[in-house]
Amino acid sequence: MPVLCLQQVIKKDSGPAPTLPILLEEFSDFQCPACGAYFGLIEEVLDEYGSDIEFVYKHFPLRTIHPNAFAAAIASEAAREQGKFMEYAEELFANQRNLGDETYVAIAAKLELDIDKFESDRKSPDIIARVNADIADGNSRGVNATPTFYIEGKKVNFGTSDPALKLRELLDEQIRKAKEAVSYTDSITPTEVDQLGEEESVEDNQ
Repeated sequence: MPVLCLQQVIKKDSGPAPTLPILLEEFSDFQCPACGAYFGLIEEVLDEYGSDIEFVYKHFPLRTIHPNAFAAAIASEAAREQGKFMEYAEELFANQRNLGDETYVAIAAKLELDIDKFESDRKSPDIIARVNADIADGNSRGVNATPTFYIEGKKVNFGTSDPALKLRELLDEQIRKAKEAVSYTDSITPTEVDQLGEEESVEDNQ
């Protein structure tokens, strides 16, 4: 019996099928007011969709206009080392007007982080490289503004639509496709799998 991947089993005219969890990426800047406004939406979406989505925060500090954003990104990654990235990010957005070393340490203390480790991690070449890798990723994708979202690798264009509604619509669509794909593969018989494999082989040879 031929071994088929999921996207081979789905009809070719439907395109590759997504799989759960659906990947949601955000390129963001802690000194960006719009990013701060969107953070609440992201928290809501994470609560609503749970394990159906995987959220990846990508650092993209716009240093020419937000001079404190890079250091804030480093501080958030230091907090991640102690399992408090999202909590720290929330505090950074709430204190956008007061970003600086004093604020970074104060937030760490509020979240009961190990301050010595936090301060050491803020100087870690590995953590600095992590932030720079996100920036390089954004540059390679042509990101030039924050926040910029991607769902399953495709850039989200909100246009004039309500961002909250649009984001949920796109996530719902991808989740539906993923679940339909699983349902379809569960429902086909071994004979149908063989037939699909034979069709795939014929098409590949044409």
